Amino acid sequence: MLRRRLCWIVVAALLLARGALGELTFEGEILPIFKSHCSACHFPPVDPPKGKLDLSTLAGTLKGGSEGVILVAGKAEESRLIQMIEGKLEPKMPPEGKGEPLGVDSIALLKQWINDGAKGQDAPAAPTSTSAPQAASAPNPATIQPPISAMAYGKRGDELLLASGTLHNVELFTVDAQGQATSKGKLEGHAEMVRALAFNAGAGVLAAGGGKPGRGGEIKLWNTSDLSLIKTIEGHKDNVLALAFSPDGKQLVSASYDKSLIVWDVETGNAVRTLANHVDAVYAVAWSPDGKQIASGAGDRTVKLWQASDGKLLITISDSLDAVLALAFAPDGNTLAGAGADKVIRLWEMVGAGEPLEQSGSTAGKLKTSTFAHEGAILHIIYSPDGSTLYSTAEDRRIKAWDSAALTEKVTFEHQSDWVTALALDPQGALLAAGRYDATRTIYATETGKALSGSTTQVASAQSGPKKVTSLSVEAVIIRATVPPSLQSVSPDRWHRGAELELAVNGKNLDRAEPISTNPKVNVEIAEVEALPEPELKLGEGPRGTGADILDNARPYKMKLKVKTEADAPLGRYEILFRTPIGLTNGAGFTIIPAPDLSKAEPNDESPQPVQWPGVVEAAINASGDVDKYNVSAKAGQEIVFVITDSALNVDMQLRDPSGDVVATGADFGGAMRSRMGYKVPADGDYVVEVADADLRANLGYRLHIGAFPMVTSVWPLGVHAGVPQKVEVAGFNLPGTTVEVDPPDEAAPGATMPLPIAVPEGSPISLPVLSVSGAADASEVEPNNSAAEAQPLAFPAAINARIAHDKDGVPDVDYYHFHANKDQAIVIETLAAKFGSKLDSKIEVLDAQGNPLQRALLRCVAQTALTLSPRDSRQAGLRFENWRDFKMNDYVMVGGEVIQVSRIPGYGDEDVVFKQYPNGQRIGLFATTPEHHAVYDHIYKVTVHPVGTTFAPNGMPVYPLFWKNDDAFDANGNATGDSRLDFVAPEDGDYVVRVSDVRGEGGPNHAYRLLLRELKPDFAVAAAPYHISMPPGSRIPLDVRVLRTDGFNEEVKVTAHGLPEGFTVETESVLPDEDLVRVALVAGPDAKTTPFDSRFKLTGEANVSGTTVTREAYFGSITVSEKQPDLTVNNGENTLVLAPGQLGAISLNLTKANGYDSRTPISVLNLPFGVRVMYTGLNGILVREGETERRIEILAEPWVKPMTRRIYVQANIETQSPQRPVFLGEPIELRIVGDQKLAKRN
Repeated sequence: MLRRRLCWIVVAALLLARGALGELTFEGEILPIFKSHCSACHFPPVDPPKGKLDLSTLAGTLKGGSEGVILVAGKAEESRLIQMIEGKLEPKMPPEGKGEPLGVDSIALLKQWINDGAKGQDAPAAPTSTSAPQAASAPNPATIQPPISAMAYGKRGDELLLASGTLHNVELFTVDAQGQATSKGKLEGHAEMVRALAFNAGAGVLAAGGGKPGRGGEIKLWNTSDLSLIKTIEGHKDNVLALAFSPDGKQLVSASYDKSLIVWDVETGNAVRTLANHVDAVYAVAWSPDGKQIASGAGDRTVKLWQASDGKLLITISDSLDAVLALAFAPDGNTLAGAGADKVIRLWEMVGAGEPLEQSGSTAGKLKTSTFAHEGAILHIIYSPDGSTLYSTAEDRRIKAWDSAALTEKVTFEHQSDWVTALALDPQGALLAAGRYDATRTIYATETGKALSGSTTQVASAQSGPKKVTSLSVEAVIIRATVPPSLQSVSPDRWHRGAELELAVNGKNLDRAEPISTNPKVNVEIAEVEALPEPELKLGEGPRGTGADILDNARPYKMKLKVKTEADAPLGRYEILFRTPIGLTNGAGFTIIPAPDLSKAEPNDESPQPVQWPGVVEAAINASGDVDKYNVSAKAGQEIVFVITDSALNVDMQLRDPSGDVVATGADFGGAMRSRMGYKVPADGDYVVEVADADLRANLGYRLHIGAFPMVTSVWPLGVHAGVPQKVEVAGFNLPGTTVEVDPPDEAAPGATMPLPIAVPEGSPISLPVLSVSGAADASEVEPNNSAAEAQPLAFPAAINARIAHDKDGVPDVDYYHFHANKDQAIVIETLAAKFGSKLDSKIEVLDAQGNPLQRALLRCVAQTALTLSPRDSRQAGLRFENWRDFKMNDYVMVGGEVIQVSRIPGYGDEDVVFKQYPNGQRIGLFATTPEHHAVYDHIYKVTVHPVGTTFAPNGMPVYPLFWKNDDAFDANGNATGDSRLDFVAPEDGDYVVRVSDVRGEGGPNHAYRLLLRELKPDFAVAAAPYHISMPPGSRIPLDVRVLRTDGFNEEVKVTAHGLPEGFTVETESVLPDEDLVRVALVAGPDAKTTPFDSRFKLTGEANVSGTTVTREAYFGSITVSEKQPDLTVNNGENTLVLAPGQLGAISLNLTKANGYDSRTPISVLNLPFGVRVMYTGLNGILVREGETERRIEILAEPWVKPMTRRIYVQANIETQSPQRPVFLGEPIELRIVGDQKLAKRN
């Protein structure tokens, strides 16, 4: 949230690539914003666009929509477009659910484009050079003016000094009474943007704070007499954002993005103490006039008061609704003013000088008054020397003077040309200096609020005359690397057996490429190759990575391939890939079909298009409301089936008989079968099938299959007993009869299935349902069983075939079953329905013997916050908390009806709290609760879990009972099964009741289910990715090995490779309990050679399952070894890291770069066990910047982490536009978690 509102704080030093390209244009800067946020409603293929507003072209944008024009050139604030985006005018844009809200940088860019005249440009001419690829040239930041980021006044004797900070330097001025500033010189050599300035008492020393984002903070102390550097102070782990001297000038306090404050001794430069209690970046700091207290304000929405003498935290003030960005003590010390992103100025009462200040004090931190002060986040506040006036400035480009007692406006200064990112008041209170994001500076007379004549200046470029900064965008990252080859498109991507055709291929870095088809009966050879000129690098068109445009020098290619498909080629989906001297491309998919498709003939919305069947029509819904009609001739008794595939349509399909009456619809078959329709023809004649999109969308393709395909609409029962042949009832179309004989396998593991013994013709678009196979003897439901008293008894284990019947007298059918269990006996209770084609949306509950809901636990709420930023669906693993300082890793959280568990706490304010998730990223609902959709402001509770019957002292928060019930289960990978499951543990010896129902209250013949009661059978499977591998010789890369755990299996799995060719090794690793992923290192020796494309290599996972050693297998395929040496080699500084629980340690790395690579490099650490995490990653993660090779990484073990030994790896990533980004690992580092810190220190 804070990043969105205060981008200039964190990206000001990075902005400056786009500005070098000159004036903002629609095509260059604005169109990418509209594409990202507005395409769902205002771009083709939406026809007509929402409100008749087409934002895909400059002409359409300037024309406006049905409500008139949306922008006024030169007047952004008066433009309806801006007012709707900022929520000042209804409707708010983009609407909820139609796109992400625009960030503040995008809004500022739009405003500037409008203010500059809302101009466009002709498309740039294509490059004509066909020479070999050259490294892309980056825009020259020396021609751009960075913002004025900090200002401060100081009085040295009779001389009034003004310091103005920007990128890499501070300029020092003397200022006369008329506000005329004369430069004394520049103080240069700062690491990056200077973000804070402060003079000591007497102004003999100027402190300048900044640093490198994510790398470390820096403070330089300057002698203002001779402009010499006194010393440089380092200690923060991220940028310094604010500074304040003690009144006597002997100490200096700094606030940092690393969430801490440090008090420094000015003479020695040594840290006196660290003040650490904030959980987000600290943006503001102030020292009380009597020197006894330090106030800090942070992104965690709190103001904290610290005792300056010993660093004791005195009080925490939590009145603010958003980040606190500015603080100021009144000159008498009795009032503290604060302001920030919630646009409100607040005044808090402080006790008088000399009195003890404690949280329990009656007035300490009491809110005196507040006012809504600006229409944007407030950036700065300053008291006048006499305390009567308070000055403020904000993102609304306003400077205001307030009566400090009543908080009423006294003076509103002229509208500013850009954000006032720096504000300073001279010691006499007569001159107010404002520095802006557009690099301009003005000095105002506070008495009149008017700019003093000649005081407005603009910082000049080091190389050229003044140029306006044209963007708030972060810089582009220009990558000079060995970019992997890639495929972007292959067309066409579908053809039939026996076809000979030509394919058009677009890709990058395809020099000397050799094509490969994964279908052995599809022969591919290159007919033409054209290396295209390198495209002009345009900012805003590359993929986003760590906050910047990623632009690389990969060369585009066009190819033509000759394809010959044999008549017996296997049907289905396959891939084309290319091997090149620098690696293997990604795959481009293609499909082999039995025969050529028919083409749709327009118009066919009035007169149906005749089609011969069996066959396939390839078509599209071209316009909103379009209905495609096809005439099919059929004879009496034929069973004709229609199936839509390869489409994003919300299918609306129906069949009309020769008289025009509707005789069948896709909706008749419901749910996922809506795209299918079957009909038994009663009489010869012409029938018309109609296809449309139920949502009235346009430009959606589809394939309509028409034939006598077997289509099963219902099966009874849904499952069978292992080893027992039996008959199964089936209904549908083109089936061999109403029953089929099945012969189940003799043994069946949990989840086992078998196919229905029905012949399916090759190329059928329909997959037949399967049957469940279980080891328990089958039984059928016995009615009546509609209450606990009538519950049908079950013998354990059990497999019951049943149906939820139609409503009776308006009361939905509910089935009850009775079983006995011993205390602590674990029983899996599950329904199988939806996954086997049933329409039942099941819910299962375990009740006591009397039919009352059975509690499984009590949830006590101990902390509360709310969801903010945006709604979240049931899949997302992250939720944005309003305040997360009370939450820790492993905490249980209750949101709505679901219980989830924290796996990662944010490293900074603009980040989600992340919860435990399945391998596919699906959020895990614990205790059989179901993940739900959550709206902004939904309550979020931290909960503790307690046994049933526990009593609690009141804490003002609710206690929720948790019952044994479930209505949605997930498989081991995290895919919703559509069915229900409980892993029930009996609390006592006794009788229990299972209740099965449909959550919607529906029922009928197609609402069948199979109820299983069985014991837990822990097991696992392993999987490896990627399948095909590219790597340079002499490199080490990661392979992902996942463990899919079932039925509570939670043991360590040892992963080993087998049968690797000469020159390759895989280092053995283990997947630890509570984990599902480990990265194993594949090492290619310097003489390693490419393996055949059909190579396959085995990985095994070995574990103890219920006392037995079990081995499972996974495979990966060919290894392509490039001709070039790796661009990066990761060299570890250490080969061992020893930590005790609760301890912070560090590892270091050095990068060896080759092949001309010298771009920034993101770094990550792989295989850290749960509870061990990288600290101080910053907004952009861990980076080794351009021109640098070294980095230190700090790692924390949470206090609850258990002793263990684990190999971890440092990974370096090369950012490119390729879908296959190169990554390289260092040697393994042995991580040892030991029992105590003394042992850790000895190691």
